Amino acid sequence: MHKDFRFIKSKLGFTLIELLVSISVLVIVSGISVSIFISVIQGQKKIFSDQEAYGQLGYVLEYIGKPLRMAGKDISNAGDCLEAPGRNYLLTRYNEDLGFYTGIKFINQSDNNSCQEFYLDVDELNNLGTIKAIKDGQDPISLTSDKIDIESLGFIINGNIENVILNYSSEDDEIQPRVTILIRALLVSNPNDIIKLQTTISQRNLNIK
Repeated sequence: MHKDFRFIKSKLGFTLIELLVSISVLVIVSGISVSIFISVIQGQKKIFSDQEAYGQLGYVLEYIGKPLRMAGKDISNAGDCLEAPGRNYLLTRYNEDLGFYTGIKFINQSDNNSCQEFYLDVDELNNLGTIKAIKDGQDPISLTSDKIDIESLGFIINGNIENVILNYSSEDDEIQPRVTILIRALLVSNPNDIIKLQTTISQRNLNIK
Protein backbone atom coordinates (compact mmCIF):
# COMPACT_ATOMS: atom_id res chain seq x y z
CA MET A 1 0.00 0.00 0.00
CA HIS A 2 2.92 2.34 0.71
CA LYS A 3 4.35 1.75 -2.76
CA ASP A 4 1.01 2.50 -4.40
CA PHE A 5 0.82 5.84 -2.55
CA ARG A 6 4.25 6.89 -3.85
CA PHE A 7 3.23 5.90 -7.35
CA ILE A 8 0.07 8.07 -7.23
CA LYS A 9 2.02 11.03 -5.79
CA SER A 10 4.61 10.89 -8.55
CA LYS A 11 1.88 10.78 -11.19
CA LEU A 12 0.11 13.86 -9.77
CA GLY A 13 3.16 16.07 -9.14
CA PHE A 14 5.38 18.27 -11.41
CA THR A 15 9.10 18.34 -11.71
CA LEU A 16 11.03 21.64 -11.53
CA ILE A 17 11.84 21.48 -15.22
CA GLU A 18 8.19 20.98 -16.14
CA LEU A 19 7.24 23.94 -13.95
CA LEU A 20 9.86 26.21 -15.54
CA VAL A 21 8.78 25.19 -19.05
CA SER A 22 5.16 25.91 -18.20
CA ILE A 23 6.01 29.34 -16.81
CA SER A 24 8.14 30.17 -19.87
CA VAL A 25 5.33 29.20 -22.25
CA LEU A 26 2.87 31.26 -20.20
CA VAL A 27 5.17 34.31 -20.29
CA ILE A 28 5.66 34.01 -24.08
CA VAL A 29 1.94 33.61 -24.76
CA SER A 30 1.14 36.54 -22.45
CA GLY A 31 3.74 38.73 -24.18
CA ILE A 32 2.34 37.90 -27.62
CA SER A 33 -1.19 38.61 -26.41
CA VAL A 34 -0.18 41.98 -24.95
CA SER A 35 1.65 42.92 -28.17
CA ILE A 36 -1.38 42.03 -30.27
CA PHE A 37 -3.65 43.99 -27.92
CA ILE A 38 -1.41 47.07 -28.09
CA SER A 39 -1.24 46.83 -31.90
CA VAL A 40 -5.03 46.63 -32.12
CA ILE A 41 -5.44 49.66 -29.84
CA GLN A 42 -2.89 51.65 -31.84
CA GLY A 43 -4.57 50.63 -35.09
CA GLN A 44 -7.98 51.70 -33.81
CA LYS A 45 -6.54 55.00 -32.58
CA LYS A 46 -5.05 55.67 -36.04
CA ILE A 47 -8.33 54.78 -37.74
CA PHE A 48 -10.26 57.14 -35.47
CA SER A 49 -7.71 59.93 -36.07
CA ASP A 50 -7.89 59.41 -39.83
CA GLN A 51 -11.68 59.41 -39.75
CA GLU A 52 -11.69 62.65 -37.77
CA ALA A 53 -9.20 64.28 -40.14
CA TYR A 54 -11.01 63.19 -43.31
CA GLY A 55 -14.33 64.21 -41.79
CA GLN A 56 -13.01 67.64 -40.89
CA LEU A 57 -11.37 68.21 -44.27
CA GLY A 58 -14.45 66.91 -46.06
CA TYR A 59 -16.54 69.44 -44.18
CA VAL A 60 -14.08 72.22 -45.12
CA LEU A 61 -14.25 71.28 -48.80
CA GLU A 62 -18.04 71.33 -48.66
CA TYR A 63 -18.02 74.62 -46.74
CA ILE A 64 -15.76 76.21 -49.36
CA GLY A 65 -17.31 74.50 -52.37
CA LYS A 66 -20.93 75.57 -51.91
CA PRO A 67 -20.38 79.37 -52.01
CA LEU A 68 -17.73 78.98 -54.74
CA ARG A 69 -20.30 77.19 -56.90
CA MET A 70 -22.82 79.98 -56.30
CA ALA A 71 -20.31 82.83 -56.72
CA GLY A 72 -21.57 85.94 -58.46
CA LYS A 73 -19.87 88.60 -60.58
CA ASP A 74 -18.42 91.73 -59.08
CA ILE A 75 -20.84 94.26 -60.55
CA SER A 76 -19.53 97.28 -58.67
CA ASN A 77 -18.12 99.99 -60.94
CA ALA A 78 -14.69 99.85 -59.34
CA GLY A 79 -14.64 96.12 -58.63
CA ASP A 80 -14.38 96.80 -54.91
CA CYS A 81 -14.00 93.11 -54.02
CA LEU A 82 -12.26 91.54 -57.02
CA GLU A 83 -10.27 94.61 -58.15
CA ALA A 84 -12.17 94.92 -61.45
CA PRO A 85 -15.84 94.74 -62.48
CA GLY A 86 -17.17 91.62 -64.20
CA ARG A 87 -14.83 89.21 -62.46
CA ASN A 88 -16.01 85.90 -60.94
CA TYR A 89 -12.98 84.82 -58.93
CA LEU A 90 -9.71 86.39 -57.89
CA LEU A 91 -6.76 84.27 -56.73
CA THR A 92 -4.81 85.77 -53.83
CA ARG A 93 -1.73 85.20 -51.68
CA TYR A 94 0.71 83.73 -54.20
CA ASN A 95 3.26 81.44 -52.56
CA GLU A 96 6.56 81.22 -54.42
CA ASP A 97 7.69 78.11 -52.56
CA LEU A 98 4.51 76.21 -53.41
CA GLY A 99 4.22 77.71 -56.89
CA PHE A 100 0.52 78.58 -56.75
CA TYR A 101 -2.03 80.83 -55.10
CA THR A 102 -3.12 79.86 -51.59
CA GLY A 103 -6.22 82.06 -51.43
CA ILE A 104 -9.34 82.84 -53.44
CA LYS A 105 -11.75 85.77 -53.25
CA PHE A 106 -15.26 86.04 -54.72
CA ILE A 107 -18.75 87.45 -54.26
CA ASN A 108 -20.67 85.13 -51.93
CA GLN A 109 -24.24 85.26 -53.21
CA SER A 110 -25.39 82.83 -50.52
CA ASP A 111 -24.32 85.32 -47.82
CA ASN A 112 -25.80 88.69 -48.83
CA ASN A 113 -23.26 89.19 -51.65
CA SER A 114 -20.43 89.56 -49.17
CA CYS A 115 -16.80 89.75 -50.29
CA GLN A 116 -15.55 86.31 -49.23
CA GLU A 117 -12.02 84.98 -49.11
CA PHE A 118 -10.65 81.54 -48.21
CA TYR A 119 -6.92 81.24 -47.68
CA LEU A 120 -4.03 79.40 -46.03
CA ASP A 121 -2.64 80.97 -42.88
CA VAL A 122 0.61 79.66 -41.39
CA ASP A 123 1.52 80.19 -37.76
CA GLU A 124 5.30 80.53 -38.02
CA LEU A 125 5.74 80.18 -34.25
CA ASN A 126 4.02 76.80 -34.04
CA ASN A 127 4.68 75.87 -37.69
CA LEU A 128 1.01 75.06 -38.14
CA GLY A 129 -1.06 75.72 -41.28
CA THR A 130 -4.75 76.54 -40.98
CA ILE A 131 -7.48 77.19 -43.54
CA LYS A 132 -9.23 80.44 -42.73
CA ALA A 133 -12.21 82.41 -44.00
CA ILE A 134 -12.71 86.14 -43.97
CA LYS A 135 -15.80 88.13 -44.97
CA ASP A 136 -16.05 91.84 -45.79
CA GLY A 137 -12.77 92.58 -44.00
CA GLN A 138 -13.99 91.21 -40.67
CA ASP A 139 -11.92 89.09 -38.32
CA PRO A 140 -10.95 85.76 -39.93
CA ILE A 141 -12.25 82.46 -38.61
CA SER A 142 -10.41 79.12 -38.64
CA LEU A 143 -12.00 76.25 -40.56
CA THR A 144 -9.54 73.59 -39.40
CA SER A 145 -8.46 72.66 -35.88
CA ASP A 146 -4.98 72.51 -34.38
CA LYS A 147 -5.07 68.71 -34.74
CA ILE A 148 -4.44 69.06 -38.48
CA ASP A 149 -1.52 70.84 -40.11
CA ILE A 150 -2.39 72.17 -43.58
CA GLU A 151 0.94 71.92 -45.39
CA SER A 152 -0.41 73.42 -48.60
CA LEU A 153 -3.64 74.83 -49.99
CA GLY A 154 -3.89 75.71 -53.66
CA PHE A 155 -6.53 77.22 -55.93
CA ILE A 156 -6.36 76.94 -59.71
CA ILE A 157 -8.75 78.62 -62.17
CA ASN A 158 -9.19 77.29 -65.69
CA GLY A 159 -10.23 80.68 -67.09
CA ASN A 160 -7.63 82.17 -69.40
CA ILE A 161 -7.17 84.61 -72.28
CA GLU A 162 -5.07 83.44 -75.24
CA ASN A 163 -3.75 80.55 -73.14
CA VAL A 164 -2.14 82.90 -70.64
CA ILE A 165 -2.95 81.74 -67.13
CA LEU A 166 -4.34 84.56 -65.03
CA ASN A 167 -5.05 84.97 -61.35
CA TYR A 168 -8.71 85.77 -62.02
CA SER A 169 -11.74 84.66 -63.99
CA SER A 170 -13.78 87.24 -65.84
CA GLU A 171 -16.81 87.44 -68.10
CA ASP A 172 -14.37 88.44 -70.87
CA ASP A 173 -12.81 84.94 -70.78
CA GLU A 174 -15.81 83.40 -72.56
CA ILE A 175 -15.03 80.23 -70.62
CA GLN A 176 -17.19 78.76 -67.89
CA PRO A 177 -14.89 79.04 -64.87
CA ARG A 178 -13.89 76.02 -62.81
CA VAL A 179 -11.93 76.16 -59.59
CA THR A 180 -9.68 73.29 -58.54
CA ILE A 181 -8.87 73.03 -54.84
CA LEU A 182 -5.75 71.16 -53.71
CA ILE A 183 -5.14 70.28 -50.07
CA ARG A 184 -2.15 68.53 -48.54
CA ALA A 185 -2.44 68.00 -44.78
CA LEU A 186 -1.05 65.84 -42.01
CA LEU A 187 -2.08 64.85 -38.52
CA VAL A 188 -0.18 66.68 -35.79
CA SER A 189 -0.22 63.49 -33.70
CA ASN A 190 1.27 61.50 -36.60
CA PRO A 191 3.28 63.67 -39.02
CA ASN A 192 3.94 60.68 -41.27
CA ASP A 193 0.24 60.30 -42.03
CA ILE A 194 -0.21 62.60 -45.06
CA ILE A 195 -3.66 63.37 -46.47
CA LYS A 196 -4.15 64.63 -50.02
CA LEU A 197 -7.49 65.89 -51.31
CA GLN A 198 -8.50 67.46 -54.61
CA THR A 199 -11.81 68.59 -56.06
CA THR A 200 -12.98 70.77 -58.94
CA ILE A 201 -15.99 73.07 -58.74
CA SER A 202 -17.77 74.72 -61.65
CA GLN A 203 -19.59 78.01 -61.27
CA ARG A 204 -23.33 77.50 -61.60
CA ASN A 205 -24.13 80.86 -63.23
CA LEU A 206 -23.26 81.23 -66.91
CA ASN A 207 -20.14 83.29 -67.49
CA ILE A 208 -21.62 85.76 -69.95
CA LYS A 209 -21.94 89.53 -70.08
